[in-house]
This record gives sequence, structure tokens and C-alpha cells, in this order.
Amino acid sequence: MNVYEYYQPIIVSEGICDFEEGDCGWIQQTDDDLDWIRVSGNNVQSKSRPGFDHTTNTTNGYFFYVESAPTHVQGHTARMTSPLLQTGDAKCLQLWYYMEGQGTGTLNVYQQFSDKYRPLLVTQSGEQGGLWRFAQTPLTVSGSNYRIVVEGITGQTEQGVIALDDVQFSDYPCTASGQCDFEVNFCSWMNLLEEDDADWLRAQAGTGNHTRPSVDHTTNTSTGYYLYMDSSVGTWGDTAMILSEIFTPDSRGHCFTFWYHMYGYNVGTLKLYKNNRTAHNSGNKFGQIVWEESGDQGDVWRKANVYVAYREPFWFIFEFLKGEAPKGSIAIDDIHIFPGPCDSYTTPPTPHHHDTVGIGVGVGVTLFVIFTVGAVLFVLNKKTKRYVLLAT
Repeated sequence: MNVYEYYQPIIVSEGICDFEEGDCGWIQQTDDDLDWIRVSGNNVQSKSRPGFDHTTNTTNGYFFYVESAPTHVQGHTARMTSPLLQTGDAKCLQLWYYMEGQGTGTLNVYQQFSDKYRPLLVTQSGEQGGLWRFAQTPLTVSGSNYRIVVEGITGQTEQGVIALDDVQFSDYPCTASGQCDFEVNFCSWMNLLEEDDADWLRAQAGTGNHTRPSVDHTTNTSTGYYLYMDSSVGTWGDTAMILSEIFTPDSRGHCFTFWYHMYGYNVGTLKLYKNNRTAHNSGNKFGQIVWEESGDQGDVWRKANVYVAYREPFWFIFEFLKGEAPKGSIAIDDIHIFPGPCDSYTTPPTPHHHDTVGIGVGVGVTLFVIFTVGAVLFVLNKKTKRYVLLAT
């Protein structure tokens, strides 16, 4: 049976499926060994499993995972296929996946135009730190409609689990890996619910209390967005963590840059961790601290650069540690990562109103000095010409 042609076409152009209400038209293939099963965190019978979905971050949320067989066989496959998609509409495929456990297998995602043409879009193998991970890929433009095929392949042991959630087809091009200005959403960043006490929030600059930034860094307006933590919420010592996507190593290393805003007496501490699979599997959940700042840094956006070098895939975690004072906030914006060393020159922070006044005074004094010197030179020049005329 030709699986691609058999299914009744359900034309989809753009949208997201979080699997909360059903399977969104995704269909199990019949020429594989296992099935993808839609479950919630409450009813997955596995030690290595997501305790919650990605959409709701609760045990009541739903996702798909590869079922386990009574007798484990390495290399068995489970494939499911999306509804039919119109070519040329969606430009970017985004999804969240979960891979945990010793001997975890492989996740493959294909764009299937026909039985003979099925380019591979995404592939991940092995344990990925027991966390929901983000993946995105540009969609291939062709003259025919297509489906997305998600394939799970069992690994060496039955302890590994592969899960899938929040599959989205976007009409917008994929954003560059590791770049986010938070104008639309969280991009690939995700709160770590089971490891901390609070969540990072995305907000518009023109809302909230007076300690939050009045403008974002991206647009420098009150309508722009950023992520923030309010120190008036919670108790002293509470933490909030947010996790990045996984980045591919480069022989040149990487420069990780971001803008931060820390305002308020005893507002707390902002830390940046780097981690990889080797360190995580050895028991180091969060990794190594590579940058840290504490206390009131003024009502101003500041830039930070961090250079990292890894030979294996790696990721970052921001941690907010609440300070003693009840008022204040910490915000982050415009995160970027690129191969190579960081620029030795750090861009100075955007001046606030006190700095603007100082700059204005300095410019005024400079102009006064230039005018005075010019006037003196003009007078001297006229006297010189008059002396020459009298002499002749």
C-alpha cells in the first residue's frame, strides 16, 4: 500500500499542533514496527519519560511518544505522517522533542513529496539531557504538496524514550539558531519547571512596575518585548531558570552575547551556565558558571559577551537568584550566538536621562570653547592685516 497516496488529503497551510485535543490529523504508518502513542504525563508507564508536556508544562498535558514493545529489538521503527501540506506556503518547521535514557535511539524528520523523494530535515540521536528540546528547519520548496514524516528508531536498550510535542508550520522563514529578540515569543528558550521556584516571563516594556525597563533593547521603545523576573514576587533565595536550545560545536568556538537590565536595591543575581551531554550525564545538571552579575546596575541596558569552546553539542542556562529586597527586576533581551571569538570591544550601555544631561553639558562646553578660540583668531587676523596695510 502506498501510504502517501492512500490517506485522504487534509490541506494545511500554517498552524501549530500541541496534541492537547487530539492528533491533528497525524496518522500512524502501517509499514513500520511500532506506533507513536498520544499520552499525558500522568499515564506514561516508563521510568525514562517526560513528566510533563511542553505545551502546558503540566502532567495533564499531551504529547506523542514511541511505544515500547514487550521484547526490545534495536532498530525497530515507529513512523507517523502529517496531514497533506501545500507547497510554497509554510517556510519553516518547528517542533519540540524529548530524548532520555540509556541507549536512546534516533529521531528523524522527513519532508515526503513521494515514495522516492523524502529529504531528511532533522536528525537527533542519543540521550539529550532529559529535557524538552527545540528544533527548526527550513522547508524545501517544490512543485507538489507534501507531508512531514516523524520517525523514531529504537536504540540499544528499552530504557530510552523519544517524545514529540508542539509541531508548527510557519509562513515566516526560520530565525537564525541562537538568535532571539523576544518580540514574538520565547523562540527556543524554555523555563525549567522541575528545577526552580518561578518562571521567566515575557512582557511588553510599557507595562508593569517602575523597576522594569521602560523600553526594550531591540526597538528602544515602550512597545518592545523582553524576558524578565520581578524580585517583588517570591522569597529571598528563590530561583528561576530558562534553558536554550542545543548548539552545534565549531572549531573556532562560539561567542554568546546578550543584553541585561538589573535595577533595584539588592535585586538579586543573574548567572549564565554552559553545559554539555558529558557533564550532564555525569550528574552536573546545570553545568559551569561562565558569567555572573549581582545587585543594582542602574536603569540601563548593558551588554555581556561570553566565549565558549566545545567539541560536542552544548547549551546554556540563565538563572535568576532573588535578592533580599522586595523591589526590583532583572531582564534580558537580544540574545545572539555566532562562531568565533568575541569582539574585544564591548558596546557601552544606552545612556539614561542622567547620562543624557551630562553629555549635553559636555557638548555645550566644547562648542563654547571652539567659538571663543575662533573669535580670538579672527581678531588677531584682522589686526595683522591692518598692520601690513599701514606698513605699506
